[in-house]
Amino acid sequence: MNKIQINPLLTVVHRRVLHEYLRGEGRLTREQWQMLREAIDLLEQSSLVINEQEYTFKRFYNEFIRIQKEGCLPRKTSKLLKWQKSDSLWNS
Repeated sequence: MNKIQINPLLTVVHRRVLHEYLRGEGRLTREQWQMLREAIDLLEQSSLVINEQEYTFKRFYNEFIRIQKEGCLPRKTSKLLKWQKSDSLWNS
């Protein structure tokens, strides 16, 4: 069973700033940078479970997202990327 366990202290405002940053939508204000740092700290305390394997967000990023950015996708990543496309993280 796949599931995301987000730290409940991550607010809608945190998510919006994180989303803006990840999409590169303009420059962040000083307050938004502070909110982004808080969001990243809260995500480090969150996890997700994929195919019964638990990952911290940091581990997931290092193993799947960073590798994708560097242009080297291992086979196990292709299945995870299909699941990752779900927008439920941002809509909850």
